[in-house]
Amino acid sequence: MASLLTGLLSGAAMQYLADEDASDKLKGNIIDAVSRKLYEIDIPNEEASIKKMQTVKSALVTQFGKNTADVFDNLGFTESGNLDTSLSQIKDYLEKYGETGDSFRNKVESFIKDKPTEFESAYGQTQTGRRATALEDRREHVNKLFSNTPYIRDLLIAPGQEQKGVMGKLFGGRVTPSTQIAARGRLEEATQVPTAEMPEAQTPSEMFGLTQAVKDGLTESEKRLRRDRVLNSVYQGLGLNLKFSMTEQGLQVTSIDKSSQAEYEYANEVADSVFTPNSNNPNYMTFAGITTSQVRAINTSTAEFKASTDSIFKGNGIVAGDQAANNDKIYDTWLTNNRGLLTVYAQGSPRLQRLIKDKYGALETSTTGYNAFFRRYDNDLRQIQESLD
Repeated sequence: MASLLTGLLSGAAMQYLADEDASDKLKGNIIDAVSRKLYEIDIPNEEASIKKMQTVKSALVTQFGKNTADVFDNLGFTESGNLDTSLSQIKDYLEKYGETGDSFRNKVESFIKDKPTEFESAYGQTQTGRRATALEDRREHVNKLFSNTPYIRDLLIAPGQEQKGVMGKLFGGRVTPSTQIAARGRLEEATQVPTAEMPEAQTPSEMFGLTQAVKDGLTESEKRLRRDRVLNSVYQGLGLNLKFSMTEQGLQVTSIDKSSQAEYEYANEVADSVFTPNSNNPNYMTFAGITTSQVRAINTSTAEFKASTDSIFKGNGIVAGDQAANNDKIYDTWLTNNRGLLTVYAQGSPRLQRLIKDKYGALETSTTGYNAFFRRYDNDLRQIQESLD
């Protein structure tokens, strides 16, 4: 009996260690993927964009003087990283007010002479300078983050899934294949740094006494510029895998990776819904933060609901797919476990529904996975709607 018990305990210990090895490998893969994306893609790309902006800014300083260049900087005219585009935007802007480069510069300098403190408050910080500072802050933040091994280990474990007892203290919690997506999401979220808001200030037209033919306080060009700046901040905040540039027609997205398509579409929808009725708000950049937070909330919630469902299915030996979705008992289990998410889904727009499916791994039609569950749920929603019509 003692020999049998010893063998059982030994086998359990071996299985425990095997599970720990698998978990450690998943943790390593997650950390490696997130760190490589940061250090090989996100940070270098942002660094290159900032260098282009600084080159444009330097040319504007030479042509218009530092103070006027700072005004143009905060109007977003350096964001393209292209001097020709910047000068074209400046030309259009000045023409709308019947100004030349020299006359506008004179108004800026005259204002500074009379109210230097107000100018410093509005333009002491510029978009180019803030992006450079934000990059350094993020670089420092992620360096500290990835040097804090215990914190990252805890971060990868979903709340409520920590290992208990002596083994938990020795090894921490486990990451499993069903929880690795949510774990990566938590780590990516932790690499973000808060974006400081621009100080509230008068618009250049108010500050420098510019006269223009306006509609609702802003020209359509100014509204478009504001919207473009909001979207630019949102795309960067979400870390979307896309390419875009500022042109004479405004923000132009030239390519979108398939992995970011659904998130990009929903982010645009949210940004427009909060910005359009408030485009005259001088604190309009706060809408970028609102948009980013709303999209991230959907991403995080969806990942957590999916991880929970994966765990339940795995524990009951259920394989997600067409057969499982057609089983009423299994389907009801899925509905119950995802009730909160599915309520948001049912009330959401097609773009929100597409994003939830994407983050749930159910966007593509397949005989395996959760696509069949959403197809059945979509059919249920249609039947309910038809019964109400």
